[in-house]
Amino acid sequence: MSPKKSNTYKIFLMAGFLLFFLFSFKEIGNFYQTGHAGFINAEVGLSHLNTINNGFLKTKFGATNYKVIYNRAPTNDEYYVRYPYLHNLLVSILWKITGPSEIASRLFVIILTFFSIVMFFLISQELSYSKHSSTLVYLTLCSFPVFYHYAGLSNGEISALFPLSLSYYFYIKYLKKDRSKYKLLLLISLSITCQLFWYGYIAAFVFFLDSLLSFILHKQKKDLKMALILIFTVTINISLFVFHTLWLVGSLKNAIDAFLWRASIKMPPTHHFTWIEFILKNLKRWWLFNPVVIFFALAYLFTSFRRKNQNARFPLNQRLSLMLLLAPLIFSVLLSHLVHYHDFLIIYFAFFLAFSSIDFFTKILERSAEKIKKNAFVYSYIFVLLLFALFGLLKHTEEKMIDKETDNYELYYICKVMRNITNPEDRFIITIKRVQEPQVRFYLRREAFFMKIVHWAKGYIDSNKFSYYLVETKPAYRPLIKYLLRNFRGYKYDRYFLFNLRKPGKELRFFNSREEKTNFLFKYFVSPFHQPRKYEEIKDIATIEKIYARFEEEEDLYPTLEGTIFHIFPLIPFRNVIAFL
Repeated sequence: MSPKKSNTYKIFLMAGFLLFFLFSFKEIGNFYQTGHAGFINAEVGLSHLNTINNGFLKTKFGATNYKVIYNRAPTNDEYYVRYPYLHNLLVSILWKITGPSEIASRLFVIILTFFSIVMFFLISQELSYSKHSSTLVYLTLCSFPVFYHYAGLSNGEISALFPLSLSYYFYIKYLKKDRSKYKLLLLISLSITCQLFWYGYIAAFVFFLDSLLSFILHKQKKDLKMALILIFTVTINISLFVFHTLWLVGSLKNAIDAFLWRASIKMPPTHHFTWIEFILKNLKRWWLFNPVVIFFALAYLFTSFRRKNQNARFPLNQRLSLMLLLAPLIFSVLLSHLVHYHDFLIIYFAFFLAFSSIDFFTKILERSAEKIKKNAFVYSYIFVLLLFALFGLLKHTEEKMIDKETDNYELYYICKVMRNITNPEDRFIITIKRVQEPQVRFYLRREAFFMKIVHWAKGYIDSNKFSYYLVETKPAYRPLIKYLLRNFRGYKYDRYFLFNLRKPGKELRFFNSREEKTNFLFKYFVSPFHQPRKYEEIKDIATIEKIYARFEEEEDLYPTLEGTIFHIFPLIPFRNVIAFL
Protein backbone atom coordinates (compact mmCIF):
# COMPACT_ATOMS: atom_id res chain seq x y z
CA MET A 1 0.00 0.00 0.00
CA SER A 2 1.56 3.26 -1.03
CA PRO A 3 -0.67 6.29 -0.56
CA LYS A 4 0.63 9.66 -1.61
CA LYS A 5 1.03 10.79 1.97
CA SER A 6 2.85 8.63 4.47
CA ASN A 7 0.45 9.54 7.27
CA THR A 8 -2.66 8.33 5.40
CA TYR A 9 -2.64 5.19 7.55
CA LYS A 10 -3.47 7.35 10.59
CA ILE A 11 -6.69 8.43 8.92
CA PHE A 12 -7.60 4.78 8.37
CA LEU A 13 -6.76 3.94 11.97
CA MET A 14 -9.24 6.58 13.11
CA ALA A 15 -11.79 5.36 10.55
CA GLY A 16 -11.48 1.82 11.91
CA PHE A 17 -11.97 3.12 15.45
CA LEU A 18 -15.15 4.97 14.46
CA LEU A 19 -16.47 2.03 12.45
CA PHE A 20 -15.94 -0.43 15.30
CA PHE A 21 -17.55 1.67 18.03
CA LEU A 22 -20.34 3.08 15.87
CA PHE A 23 -21.50 -0.41 14.89
CA SER A 24 -20.81 -2.02 18.28
CA PHE A 25 -22.82 0.58 20.17
CA LYS A 26 -25.94 -0.36 18.22
CA GLU A 27 -26.13 -3.52 20.34
CA ILE A 28 -25.03 -2.15 23.68
CA GLY A 29 -28.53 -1.04 24.70
CA ASN A 30 -30.41 -4.08 23.41
CA PHE A 31 -31.82 -5.20 26.75
CA TYR A 32 -33.82 -8.37 27.26
CA GLN A 33 -32.09 -10.17 24.40
CA THR A 34 -33.46 -13.37 22.98
CA GLY A 35 -31.80 -16.73 22.61
CA HIS A 36 -28.67 -17.99 24.27
CA ALA A 37 -27.05 -14.55 24.31
CA GLY A 38 -29.85 -13.18 26.47
CA PHE A 39 -29.67 -16.20 28.73
CA ILE A 40 -25.91 -15.78 29.21
CA ASN A 41 -26.16 -12.05 29.96
CA ALA A 42 -28.82 -12.68 32.59
CA GLU A 43 -26.86 -15.61 34.00
CA VAL A 44 -23.64 -13.68 34.50
CA GLY A 45 -25.56 -10.56 35.55
CA LEU A 46 -27.22 -12.47 38.39
CA SER A 47 -23.80 -13.65 39.52
CA HIS A 48 -22.49 -10.06 39.58
CA LEU A 49 -25.55 -8.93 41.55
CA ASN A 50 -25.15 -11.72 44.09
CA THR A 51 -21.48 -10.86 44.50
CA ILE A 52 -21.98 -7.14 45.15
CA ASN A 53 -25.12 -7.66 47.27
CA ASN A 54 -23.57 -10.26 49.56
CA GLY A 55 -19.90 -9.28 49.42
CA PHE A 56 -16.80 -10.83 47.89
CA LEU A 57 -15.84 -12.71 51.03
CA LYS A 58 -19.29 -14.18 51.64
CA THR A 59 -19.42 -15.43 48.03
CA LYS A 60 -15.76 -16.60 48.28
CA PHE A 61 -14.81 -14.68 45.10
CA GLY A 62 -16.81 -17.25 43.12
CA ALA A 63 -19.63 -17.14 40.57
CA THR A 64 -23.20 -18.14 41.37
CA ASN A 65 -25.93 -19.69 39.23
CA TYR A 66 -29.34 -18.47 38.12
CA LYS A 67 -30.80 -17.63 41.53
CA VAL A 68 -31.16 -14.35 43.39
CA ILE A 69 -29.28 -14.65 46.68
CA TYR A 70 -30.15 -11.97 49.21
CA ASN A 71 -28.25 -11.28 52.42
CA ARG A 72 -26.75 -14.75 52.82
CA ALA A 73 -23.88 -16.90 51.64
CA PRO A 74 -24.53 -19.18 48.65
CA THR A 75 -25.02 -22.88 49.29
CA ASN A 76 -22.82 -25.42 47.50
CA ASP A 77 -25.38 -26.06 44.76
CA GLU A 78 -25.75 -22.32 44.11
CA TYR A 79 -22.17 -21.85 42.89
CA TYR A 80 -21.43 -21.98 39.16
CA VAL A 81 -18.23 -23.94 38.62
CA ARG A 82 -18.36 -24.60 34.86
CA TYR A 83 -16.15 -21.61 34.01
CA PRO A 84 -13.23 -19.75 35.56
CA TYR A 85 -14.20 -17.00 37.98
CA LEU A 86 -12.11 -13.96 37.02
CA HIS A 87 -14.66 -12.32 34.70
CA ASN A 88 -17.28 -12.36 37.46
CA LEU A 89 -14.79 -10.78 39.85
CA LEU A 90 -13.75 -8.00 37.43
CA VAL A 91 -17.28 -6.97 36.42
CA SER A 92 -18.47 -7.17 40.03
CA ILE A 93 -15.74 -4.69 40.97
CA LEU A 94 -16.86 -2.50 38.04
CA TRP A 95 -20.48 -2.65 39.27
CA LYS A 96 -19.33 -1.70 42.75
CA ILE A 97 -18.08 1.52 41.18
CA THR A 98 -20.82 2.21 38.61
CA GLY A 99 -23.75 0.43 40.22
CA PRO A 100 -25.44 -2.54 38.49
CA SER A 101 -25.33 -1.51 34.85
CA GLU A 102 -25.53 -3.69 31.76
CA ILE A 103 -24.24 -0.81 29.67
CA ALA A 104 -21.12 -0.59 31.87
CA SER A 105 -20.39 -4.33 31.66
CA ARG A 106 -20.99 -4.45 27.91
CA LEU A 107 -18.90 -1.35 27.30
CA PHE A 108 -16.12 -2.93 29.39
CA VAL A 109 -16.04 -5.96 27.06
CA ILE A 110 -16.32 -3.83 23.90
CA ILE A 111 -13.31 -1.74 24.95
CA LEU A 112 -11.28 -4.87 25.74
CA THR A 113 -12.20 -6.29 22.33
CA PHE A 114 -11.04 -3.13 20.58
CA PHE A 115 -7.76 -3.23 22.53
CA SER A 116 -7.24 -6.79 21.27
CA ILE A 117 -7.57 -5.48 17.70
CA VAL A 118 -5.00 -2.77 18.48
CA MET A 119 -2.65 -5.42 19.89
CA PHE A 120 -2.81 -7.40 16.66
CA PHE A 121 -1.97 -4.20 14.79
CA LEU A 122 1.15 -3.98 17.00
CA ILE A 123 1.89 -7.68 16.44
CA SER A 124 1.89 -7.12 12.69
CA GLN A 125 4.41 -4.32 13.26
CA GLU A 126 6.61 -6.75 15.18
CA LEU A 127 6.43 -9.09 12.19
CA SER A 128 7.91 -6.33 10.00
CA TYR A 129 4.70 -5.54 8.17
CA SER A 130 4.64 -2.08 6.68
CA LYS A 131 2.48 0.44 8.50
CA HIS A 132 -0.02 0.29 5.70
CA SER A 133 -0.21 -3.52 5.68
CA SER A 134 -0.64 -3.43 9.45
CA THR A 135 -3.41 -0.90 8.95
CA LEU A 136 -5.15 -3.30 6.59
CA VAL A 137 -5.02 -6.01 9.28
CA TYR A 138 -6.52 -3.53 11.72
CA LEU A 139 -9.24 -2.39 9.29
CA THR A 140 -10.13 -5.98 8.42
CA LEU A 141 -10.67 -6.81 12.09
CA CYS A 142 -12.64 -3.61 12.75
CA SER A 143 -14.95 -4.39 9.83
CA PHE A 144 -15.83 -7.95 10.89
CA PRO A 145 -19.56 -8.12 11.78
CA VAL A 146 -18.76 -10.84 14.34
CA PHE A 147 -17.47 -8.19 16.76
CA TYR A 148 -20.50 -5.92 16.76
CA HIS A 149 -23.05 -8.73 16.32
CA TYR A 150 -22.00 -10.05 19.73
CA ALA A 151 -21.19 -6.65 21.25
CA GLY A 152 -24.09 -7.07 23.67
CA LEU A 153 -22.43 -10.06 25.31
CA SER A 154 -20.60 -9.56 28.58
CA ASN A 155 -18.83 -12.79 29.45
CA GLY A 156 -15.40 -14.29 29.94
CA GLU A 157 -15.31 -15.81 26.45
CA ILE A 158 -15.21 -12.35 24.86
CA SER A 159 -13.25 -10.47 27.53
CA ALA A 160 -10.48 -13.10 27.16
CA LEU A 161 -9.64 -11.72 23.70
CA PHE A 162 -7.52 -8.88 25.07
CA PRO A 163 -5.17 -10.87 27.35
CA LEU A 164 -5.03 -13.50 24.59
CA SER A 165 -3.77 -10.86 22.15
CA LEU A 166 -1.21 -9.78 24.76
CA SER A 167 -0.04 -13.40 25.01
CA TYR A 168 0.57 -13.58 21.27
CA TYR A 169 2.36 -10.24 21.38
CA PHE A 170 4.76 -11.22 24.17
CA TYR A 171 5.35 -14.64 22.62
CA ILE A 172 6.42 -12.99 19.35
CA LYS A 173 8.59 -10.50 21.28
CA TYR A 174 10.28 -13.38 23.09
CA LEU A 175 10.97 -15.25 19.85
CA LYS A 176 12.65 -12.12 18.46
CA LYS A 177 14.51 -11.15 21.64
CA ASP A 178 15.20 -13.70 24.36
CA ARG A 179 14.57 -11.50 27.41
CA SER A 180 13.27 -12.49 30.83
CA LYS A 181 10.69 -9.69 30.97
CA TYR A 182 8.88 -11.12 27.95
CA LYS A 183 8.71 -14.55 29.59
CA LEU A 184 7.22 -13.00 32.72
CA LEU A 185 4.74 -10.86 30.79
CA LEU A 186 3.69 -13.89 28.73
CA LEU A 187 3.14 -15.90 31.91
CA ILE A 188 0.95 -13.12 33.37
CA SER A 189 -1.12 -12.44 30.25
CA LEU A 190 -1.64 -16.13 29.51
CA SER A 191 -2.64 -16.77 33.13
CA ILE A 192 -5.25 -13.99 32.95
CA THR A 193 -6.59 -15.56 29.74
CA CYS A 194 -6.84 -18.96 31.45
CA GLN A 195 -8.67 -17.43 34.43
CA LEU A 196 -11.17 -15.76 32.09
CA PHE A 197 -11.93 -18.67 29.77
CA TRP A 198 -10.73 -22.18 28.90
CA TYR A 199 -9.40 -20.98 25.55
CA GLY A 200 -6.27 -19.78 27.36
CA TYR A 201 -5.23 -23.40 27.94
CA ILE A 202 -5.63 -24.19 24.24
CA ALA A 203 -3.50 -21.16 23.34
CA ALA A 204 -0.86 -22.32 25.84
CA PHE A 205 -0.91 -25.79 24.26
CA VAL A 206 -0.40 -24.32 20.77
CA PHE A 207 2.49 -22.16 22.04
CA PHE A 208 3.95 -25.31 23.60
CA LEU A 209 3.70 -27.24 20.32
CA ASP A 210 5.38 -24.40 18.45
CA SER A 211 8.23 -24.15 20.97
CA LEU A 212 8.72 -27.90 21.20
CA LEU A 213 8.78 -28.37 17.44
CA SER A 214 11.20 -25.47 17.06
CA PHE A 215 13.48 -27.01 19.71
CA ILE A 216 13.41 -30.42 18.01
CA LEU A 217 14.29 -28.91 14.64
CA HIS A 218 16.83 -26.28 15.69
CA LYS A 219 18.07 -27.29 19.18
CA GLN A 220 17.92 -23.80 20.68
CA LYS A 221 17.69 -23.58 24.46
CA LYS A 222 15.29 -20.63 24.43
CA ASP A 223 12.64 -22.82 22.78
CA LEU A 224 13.04 -25.47 25.48
CA LYS A 225 12.83 -22.78 28.18
CA MET A 226 9.62 -21.49 26.67
CA ALA A 227 8.10 -24.98 26.57
CA LEU A 228 8.90 -25.45 30.27
CA ILE A 229 7.48 -22.02 31.14
CA LEU A 230 4.24 -22.92 29.36
CA ILE A 231 3.96 -26.21 31.29
CA PHE A 232 4.50 -24.27 34.52
CA THR A 233 1.87 -21.67 33.54
CA VAL A 234 -0.78 -24.28 32.78
CA THR A 235 -0.01 -26.21 35.97
CA ILE A 236 -0.32 -23.11 38.15
CA ASN A 237 -3.63 -22.05 36.59
CA ILE A 238 -5.23 -25.48 36.72
CA SER A 239 -4.16 -25.78 40.36
CA LEU A 240 -5.63 -22.36 41.13
CA PHE A 241 -8.97 -23.31 39.58
CA VAL A 242 -9.03 -26.68 41.36
CA PHE A 243 -8.28 -25.24 44.80
CA HIS A 244 -10.77 -22.39 44.32
CA THR A 245 -13.49 -24.84 43.24
CA LEU A 246 -12.79 -27.11 46.22
CA TRP A 247 -13.06 -24.06 48.49
CA LEU A 248 -16.41 -23.15 46.93
CA VAL A 249 -18.20 -26.51 46.78
CA GLY A 250 -15.82 -29.10 48.26
CA SER A 251 -15.86 -31.27 45.13
CA LEU A 252 -14.78 -31.29 41.49
CA LYS A 253 -17.69 -33.45 40.33
CA ASN A 254 -19.75 -30.64 38.77
CA ALA A 255 -16.70 -29.14 37.06
CA ILE A 256 -15.68 -32.53 35.62
CA ASP A 257 -19.24 -33.30 34.51
CA ALA A 258 -19.39 -29.90 32.80
CA PHE A 259 -16.14 -30.62 30.93
CA LEU A 260 -17.41 -34.03 29.78
CA TRP A 261 -20.61 -32.37 28.61
CA ARG A 262 -18.76 -29.58 26.79
CA ALA A 263 -16.51 -32.15 25.15
CA SER A 264 -19.56 -34.12 23.90
CA ILE A 265 -18.45 -37.15 25.92
CA LYS A 266 -21.32 -37.19 28.41
CA MET A 267 -24.39 -35.13 27.59
CA PRO A 268 -28.20 -35.42 27.58
CA PRO A 269 -29.80 -37.20 24.58
CA THR A 270 -31.58 -33.97 23.58
CA HIS A 271 -28.20 -32.26 23.08
CA HIS A 272 -26.71 -34.77 20.65
CA PHE A 273 -25.63 -33.51 17.24
CA THR A 274 -23.61 -34.83 14.31
CA TRP A 275 -20.43 -33.36 12.92
CA ILE A 276 -22.33 -32.54 9.72
CA GLU A 277 -24.79 -30.47 11.77
CA PHE A 278 -21.86 -28.87 13.58
CA ILE A 279 -20.13 -27.85 10.34
CA LEU A 280 -23.30 -26.67 8.59
CA LYS A 281 -24.35 -24.54 11.54
CA ASN A 282 -21.01 -22.73 11.55
CA LEU A 283 -20.97 -22.34 7.76
CA LYS A 284 -24.30 -20.53 8.01
CA ARG A 285 -22.50 -17.84 10.02
CA TRP A 286 -20.24 -16.91 7.09
CA TRP A 287 -21.71 -13.40 7.05
CA LEU A 288 -20.09 -12.72 10.45
CA PHE A 289 -16.86 -12.39 8.50
CA ASN A 290 -16.19 -11.22 4.96
CA PRO A 291 -16.35 -13.77 2.08
CA VAL A 292 -13.53 -11.99 0.25
CA VAL A 293 -11.37 -12.20 3.38
CA ILE A 294 -12.27 -15.88 3.79
CA PHE A 295 -11.30 -16.56 0.16
CA PHE A 296 -7.93 -14.80 0.60
CA ALA A 297 -7.30 -16.73 3.83
CA LEU A 298 -7.97 -20.07 2.13
CA ALA A 299 -5.74 -19.07 -0.77
CA TYR A 300 -3.02 -18.20 1.74
CA LEU A 301 -3.22 -21.71 3.23
CA PHE A 302 -2.76 -23.32 -0.18
CA THR A 303 0.17 -21.14 -1.23
CA SER A 304 2.22 -20.33 1.86
CA PHE A 305 3.41 -23.59 3.40
CA ARG A 306 5.48 -25.00 0.56
CA ARG A 307 9.10 -25.04 1.72
CA LYS A 308 11.98 -25.62 -0.64
CA ASN A 309 14.57 -25.90 2.14
CA GLN A 310 13.39 -28.29 4.87
CA ASN A 311 16.05 -27.00 7.28
CA ALA A 312 14.95 -23.39 7.02
CA ARG A 313 12.76 -21.89 9.70
CA PHE A 314 9.23 -20.88 8.95
CA PRO A 315 8.95 -17.08 8.87
CA LEU A 316 7.40 -15.68 12.04
CA ASN A 317 4.33 -14.47 10.18
CA GLN A 318 3.63 -18.02 8.96
CA ARG A 319 4.18 -19.46 12.42
CA LEU A 320 1.75 -16.93 13.88
CA SER A 321 -0.89 -17.59 11.22
CA LEU A 322 -0.62 -21.32 11.82
CA MET A 323 -0.99 -20.85 15.60
CA LEU A 324 -3.97 -18.53 15.09
CA LEU A 325 -5.63 -21.26 13.02
CA LEU A 326 -4.69 -24.29 15.12
CA ALA A 327 -5.93 -22.86 18.42
CA PRO A 328 -9.61 -22.36 17.42
CA LEU A 329 -9.61 -25.62 15.43
CA ILE A 330 -8.36 -27.65 18.41
CA PHE A 331 -10.76 -25.82 20.70
CA SER A 332 -13.71 -26.54 18.38
CA VAL A 333 -12.90 -30.25 18.22
CA LEU A 334 -12.06 -30.69 21.90
CA LEU A 335 -15.06 -28.75 23.25
CA SER A 336 -17.42 -29.33 20.35
CA HIS A 337 -20.64 -29.12 22.39
CA LEU A 338 -19.60 -25.77 23.83
CA VAL A 339 -18.81 -24.35 20.39
CA HIS A 340 -21.96 -25.82 18.82
CA TYR A 341 -24.31 -24.17 21.31
CA HIS A 342 -22.26 -20.99 21.81
CA ASP A 343 -22.11 -19.75 18.24
CA PHE A 344 -20.26 -16.58 19.27
CA LEU A 345 -17.09 -18.66 19.87
CA ILE A 346 -16.49 -18.50 16.13
CA ILE A 347 -15.01 -15.10 16.99
CA TYR A 348 -11.64 -16.75 17.71
CA PHE A 349 -11.14 -17.40 13.97
CA ALA A 350 -11.16 -13.65 13.27
CA PHE A 351 -7.46 -13.08 13.91
CA PHE A 352 -6.31 -15.89 11.62
CA LEU A 353 -8.59 -14.66 8.83
CA ALA A 354 -7.30 -11.10 9.12
CA PHE A 355 -3.59 -11.97 9.19
CA SER A 356 -3.60 -14.65 6.51
CA SER A 357 -5.82 -12.69 4.12
CA ILE A 358 -3.60 -9.60 4.30
CA ASP A 359 -0.50 -11.75 3.81
CA PHE A 360 -2.01 -13.11 0.61
CA PHE A 361 -3.26 -9.68 -0.45
CA THR A 362 0.25 -8.24 0.00
CA LYS A 363 1.67 -10.98 -2.24
CA ILE A 364 -0.85 -10.07 -4.93
CA LEU A 365 0.23 -6.43 -4.70
CA GLU A 366 3.91 -7.34 -5.01
CA ARG A 367 3.36 -9.52 -8.08
CA SER A 368 0.96 -7.12 -9.77
CA ALA A 369 2.84 -3.87 -9.21
CA GLU A 370 3.40 -3.27 -12.92
CA LYS A 371 -0.02 -4.40 -14.09
CA ILE A 372 -2.30 -2.38 -11.86
CA LYS A 373 -2.08 0.69 -9.71
CA LYS A 374 -1.53 -0.27 -6.10
CA ASN A 375 -3.59 2.56 -4.68
CA ALA A 376 -6.67 1.63 -6.70
CA PHE A 377 -6.36 -2.00 -5.63
CA VAL A 378 -5.93 -1.11 -1.96
CA TYR A 379 -8.81 1.34 -1.86
CA SER A 380 -11.02 -1.18 -3.65
CA TYR A 381 -10.21 -3.70 -0.93
CA ILE A 382 -11.08 -1.16 1.77
CA PHE A 383 -14.35 -0.44 -0.03
CA VAL A 384 -15.17 -4.17 0.01
CA LEU A 385 -14.47 -4.28 3.75
CA LEU A 386 -16.86 -1.40 4.35
CA LEU A 387 -19.49 -2.87 2.02
CA PHE A 388 -19.60 -6.19 3.85
CA ALA A 389 -19.49 -4.44 7.22
CA LEU A 390 -22.68 -2.61 6.22
CA PHE A 391 -24.17 -5.86 4.94
CA GLY A 392 -23.36 -7.46 8.30
CA LEU A 393 -25.04 -4.57 10.10
CA LEU A 394 -28.21 -5.01 8.03
CA LYS A 395 -28.15 -8.77 8.58
CA HIS A 396 -27.62 -8.21 12.30
CA THR A 397 -30.58 -5.79 12.45
CA GLU A 398 -32.76 -8.23 10.51
CA GLU A 399 -32.01 -11.05 12.96
CA LYS A 400 -32.71 -8.81 15.94
CA MET A 401 -36.02 -7.65 14.47
CA ILE A 402 -37.03 -11.28 13.95
CA ASP A 403 -36.08 -11.94 17.57
CA LYS A 404 -38.16 -8.98 18.68
CA GLU A 405 -41.32 -10.66 17.44
CA THR A 406 -40.83 -13.50 19.93
CA ASP A 407 -39.20 -11.48 22.68
CA ASN A 408 -40.76 -9.74 25.66
CA TYR A 409 -39.57 -6.18 26.01
CA GLU A 410 -42.68 -5.30 28.03
CA LEU A 411 -41.50 -7.63 30.75
CA TYR A 412 -38.15 -5.83 30.96
CA TYR A 413 -39.87 -2.57 31.88
CA ILE A 414 -42.45 -4.20 34.15
CA CYS A 415 -39.65 -5.88 36.11
CA LYS A 416 -38.07 -2.44 36.57
CA VAL A 417 -41.42 -1.05 37.82
CA MET A 418 -41.83 -3.96 40.24
CA ARG A 419 -38.36 -3.36 41.65
CA ASN A 420 -39.51 0.11 42.68
CA ILE A 421 -42.68 -1.02 44.49
CA THR A 422 -41.28 -4.12 46.22
CA ASN A 423 -38.50 -4.88 48.69
CA PRO A 424 -35.34 -6.91 48.00
CA GLU A 425 -36.43 -9.66 50.40
CA ASP A 426 -39.82 -10.15 48.69
CA ARG A 427 -40.36 -13.47 46.90
CA PHE A 428 -42.43 -13.94 43.75
CA ILE A 429 -44.51 -16.64 42.11
CA ILE A 430 -44.41 -16.15 38.35
CA THR A 431 -46.71 -17.73 35.76
CA ILE A 432 -45.75 -16.71 32.24
CA LYS A 433 -46.12 -18.89 29.17
CA ARG A 434 -42.83 -18.22 27.40
CA VAL A 435 -39.94 -16.67 29.27
CA GLN A 436 -36.28 -17.20 30.10
CA GLU A 437 -36.21 -17.55 33.86
CA PRO A 438 -32.73 -16.06 34.47
CA GLN A 439 -33.72 -12.90 32.60
CA VAL A 440 -36.82 -12.30 34.73
CA ARG A 441 -34.82 -12.93 37.90
CA PHE A 442 -32.07 -10.60 36.73
CA TYR A 443 -34.31 -7.66 35.82
CA LEU A 444 -36.64 -8.26 38.76
CA ARG A 445 -33.72 -8.84 41.17
CA ARG A 446 -35.95 -10.80 43.52
CA GLU A 447 -36.17 -14.48 44.41
CA ALA A 448 -38.75 -16.07 42.12
CA PHE A 449 -40.52 -19.41 41.82
CA PHE A 450 -41.71 -20.17 38.29
CA MET A 451 -44.97 -22.11 38.19
CA LYS A 452 -46.47 -23.06 34.83
CA ILE A 453 -48.85 -25.90 35.81
CA VAL A 454 -51.80 -23.57 36.24
CA HIS A 455 -54.36 -26.08 37.54
CA TRP A 456 -52.30 -26.61 40.68
CA ALA A 457 -51.37 -22.96 41.22
CA LYS A 458 -53.72 -22.40 44.16
CA GLY A 459 -51.78 -24.82 46.32
CA TYR A 460 -48.66 -22.68 45.95
CA ILE A 461 -50.27 -19.39 46.95
CA ASP A 462 -48.80 -19.15 50.43
CA SER A 463 -48.60 -15.57 51.72
CA ASN A 464 -46.18 -16.65 54.44
CA LYS A 465 -43.71 -17.88 51.84
CA PHE A 466 -44.38 -15.54 48.90
CA SER A 467 -45.17 -11.84 48.69
CA TYR A 468 -46.32 -11.34 45.09
CA TYR A 469 -47.80 -13.24 42.16
CA LEU A 470 -46.99 -12.12 38.60
CA VAL A 471 -49.18 -13.68 35.90
CA GLU A 472 -49.63 -13.09 32.18
CA THR A 473 -53.09 -12.55 30.65
CA LYS A 474 -53.24 -15.75 28.63
CA PRO A 475 -56.52 -17.66 28.09
CA ALA A 476 -55.08 -20.69 29.87
CA TYR A 477 -54.46 -18.58 32.98
CA ARG A 478 -57.95 -17.02 33.24
CA PRO A 479 -59.17 -19.28 36.08
CA LEU A 480 -56.06 -18.43 38.07
CA ILE A 481 -56.44 -14.68 37.42
CA LYS A 482 -60.12 -14.88 38.39
CA TYR A 483 -59.19 -16.42 41.73
CA LEU A 484 -56.49 -13.82 42.37
CA LEU A 485 -58.78 -10.93 41.40
CA ARG A 486 -61.36 -12.13 43.91
CA ASN A 487 -58.94 -12.54 46.80
CA PHE A 488 -55.99 -10.15 46.51
CA ARG A 489 -55.24 -6.56 45.68
CA GLY A 490 -53.31 -6.11 42.50
CA TYR A 491 -51.95 -4.04 39.64
CA LYS A 492 -52.36 -4.47 35.91
CA TYR A 493 -49.48 -3.42 33.64
CA ASP A 494 -50.23 -3.93 29.95
CA ARG A 495 -50.81 -7.70 29.66
CA TYR A 496 -49.52 -8.61 33.13
CA PHE A 497 -51.16 -8.76 36.55
CA LEU A 498 -49.19 -8.31 39.77
CA PHE A 499 -51.01 -9.38 42.96
CA ASN A 500 -49.91 -8.60 46.51
CA LEU A 501 -50.43 -11.89 48.36
CA ARG A 502 -50.13 -10.15 51.73
CA LYS A 503 -52.99 -7.75 51.04
CA PRO A 504 -56.29 -9.65 50.76
CA GLY A 505 -59.23 -7.85 49.24
CA LYS A 506 -60.73 -6.90 45.90
CA GLU A 507 -58.89 -3.89 44.53
CA LEU A 508 -57.18 -3.36 41.18
CA ARG A 509 -55.00 -0.48 40.05
CA PHE A 510 -54.77 -0.22 36.28
CA PHE A 511 -51.69 1.17 34.50
CA ASN A 512 -51.07 1.86 30.82
CA SER A 513 -47.64 2.27 29.27
CA ARG A 514 -46.60 4.87 26.77
CA GLU A 515 -43.36 5.16 24.86
CA GLU A 516 -41.16 8.03 25.90
CA LYS A 517 -39.91 10.39 23.24
CA THR A 518 -36.23 10.01 22.43
CA ASN A 519 -33.92 11.54 19.88
CA PHE A 520 -32.14 9.68 17.10
CA LEU A 521 -28.87 9.26 18.99
CA PHE A 522 -30.64 7.68 21.96
CA LYS A 523 -32.53 5.31 19.67
CA TYR A 524 -29.33 4.25 17.92
CA PHE A 525 -26.89 3.94 20.80
CA VAL A 526 -29.00 3.11 23.86
CA SER A 527 -32.22 1.48 22.78
CA PRO A 528 -32.10 0.38 19.15
CA PHE A 529 -34.95 -2.15 19.17
CA HIS A 530 -37.41 -0.88 21.77
CA GLN A 531 -38.52 2.44 23.20
CA PRO A 532 -38.29 3.39 26.89
CA ARG A 533 -41.69 3.28 28.57
CA LYS A 534 -43.45 5.14 31.31
CA TYR A 535 -46.43 3.70 33.18
CA GLU A 536 -49.37 5.94 34.10
CA GLU A 537 -52.26 4.96 36.36
CA ILE A 538 -55.72 4.86 34.77
CA LYS A 539 -58.51 5.61 37.28
CA ASP A 540 -61.40 4.94 34.91
CA ILE A 541 -63.82 2.77 36.95
CA ALA A 542 -65.55 1.48 33.81
CA THR A 543 -62.25 0.13 32.46
CA ILE A 544 -61.49 -1.68 35.71
CA GLU A 545 -65.01 -3.13 35.92
CA LYS A 546 -64.65 -4.40 32.34
CA ILE A 547 -61.51 -6.30 33.40
CA TYR A 548 -63.40 -7.90 36.30
CA ALA A 549 -66.31 -8.80 34.03
CA ARG A 550 -64.01 -10.43 31.51
CA PHE A 551 -62.71 -12.89 34.07
CA GLU A 552 -66.12 -13.43 35.71
CA GLU A 553 -67.20 -15.15 32.50
CA GLU A 554 -65.44 -18.28 33.75
CA GLU A 555 -67.91 -20.56 35.53
CA ASP A 556 -65.40 -22.33 37.67
CA LEU A 557 -61.91 -21.83 39.07
CA TYR A 558 -60.75 -24.78 36.97
CA PRO A 559 -61.96 -25.57 33.42
CA THR A 560 -64.49 -28.31 32.84
CA LEU A 561 -62.74 -31.50 31.77
CA GLU A 562 -65.08 -33.23 29.31
CA GLY A 563 -64.67 -36.95 28.76
CA THR A 564 -62.13 -37.34 31.54
CA ILE A 565 -61.80 -39.26 34.76
CA PHE A 566 -64.44 -36.94 36.33
CA HIS A 567 -67.11 -38.51 34.12
CA ILE A 568 -65.84 -42.07 34.47
CA PHE A 569 -66.01 -41.90 38.29
CA PRO A 570 -68.67 -39.23 38.97
CA LEU A 571 -69.11 -40.15 42.62
CA ILE A 572 -65.53 -39.36 43.60
CA PRO A 573 -65.19 -35.65 44.57
CA PHE A 574 -62.01 -34.95 42.57
CA ARG A 575 -62.75 -31.23 42.39
CA ASN A 576 -62.90 -31.03 46.16
CA VAL A 577 -59.53 -32.79 46.35
CA ILE A 578 -58.00 -30.35 43.86
CA ALA A 579 -59.52 -27.38 45.68
CA PHE A 580 -58.06 -28.67 48.94
CA LEU A 581 -54.63 -28.99 47.34
